[in-house]
Amino acid sequence: VPSGIGIHGTGLEAMFKKKLNAIVVVHNETVFWITCSQSDNGRCVVQMPLEQVLADNRMSAQIPATARGNYKTLCIVPDHWFGMERYPFQSPKRSLIEPFLERKLAAAYPERKAVRHFFNYKRVAAGSGGHELLAYFLQDEKGYRLYDALAKMNVAPRQITTPAFL
Repeated sequence: VPSGIGIHGTGLEAMFKKKLNAIVVVHNETVFWITCSQSDNGRCVVQMPLEQVLADNRMSAQIPATARGNYKTLCIVPDHWFGMERYPFQSPKRSLIEPFLERKLAAAYPERKAVRHFFNYKRVAAGSGGHELLAYFLQDEKGYRLYDALAKMNVAPRQITTPAFL
């Protein structure tokens, strides 16, 4: 997973300012591609069963050129594909926070080797004083499998989020 790919929660307005080719939505075990180009008027151009997308990377032929391109899509997955943890942490320095969370999440979820690439966080005031980190991360195995399948089809998402974060 390339650096810069991750989970988005708050601050999505900056992401929407970047040019997206498509929005990929997973809903009720179906994957929908919604184009962002003016020529397609933001319509759903393809829909496929999730299991078919996960099993067959030849599905890319069904995706129009206007919806293709690695890191030019936003992927919206079900809320229950995400988890959240709280960790006390005082430093505001990103250079300390990110390695700390990578270690904590990798230790807490050793079966999810890629979790270190699929998280984001928010630093908040703790109820007992000081600060803590709210780490939210992709926890469902389908999310990792979907990312890999989309990458093989040349439609890897730039960001992954949930309806709750939108």
